[in-house]
Amino acid sequence: MRAAHANSNCHYALLIKGYIDIRQDAIMHPAATASGDAETHMKRYAVTRTLPWSCEQLFDLAADVASYPQFLPGWLDVQILEHEPQQMRVRQRLGIGPVNHTFTSSAELQRPRQVLIGTTDAPFQHLRIQWQFEENGQNGCRVSLGIELETGSSMFQKALVILFEVTTPDIIEHFEVRARQLYGDMQCTASQQ
Repeated sequence: MRAAHANSNCHYALLIKGYIDIRQDAIMHPAATASGDAETHMKRYAVTRTLPWSCEQLFDLAADVASYPQFLPGWLDVQILEHEPQQMRVRQRLGIGPVNHTFTSSAELQRPRQVLIGTTDAPFQHLRIQWQFEENGQNGCRVSLGIELETGSSMFQKALVILFEVTTPDIIEHFEVRARQLYGDMQCTASQQ
């Protein structure tokens, strides 16, 4: 658990550094599009990896949004508002250094192939997180994580962009560690459950 907290502190240090760099216009110059008078920034992130567990196990892990604060840096709290077999509504609180923000999202669950999470709650103009799971023969499951994020131009909104920029490459690693905790260190075939 201490390693997870140390990793979180490292992420926060990068977030704060990035926040300062943005303020100084030193590192981040996303393509801007005009939407009325507001400047918007669309960012896309994607990570794909093959993991040695079944697609069903990895889907269940991604769909267990309530557990995210236990193993994902930046997720401070999750409250399930509604839960149906193929959809749920969730209130989440993200933390970025000393600042945190609560928003409501909806999730579409297509077991065992896809989890699609989205919101347009402020400060997001658009947030879409898509998990896809595809059997990969004898090698387990190919997991793809795609994130589309659009915010306005406030400093906090730019800090959210940095949160996703810094943590997206590590999210699947955090899920892999969580899968090992829950399912063991296994080398499964696609037919194993």
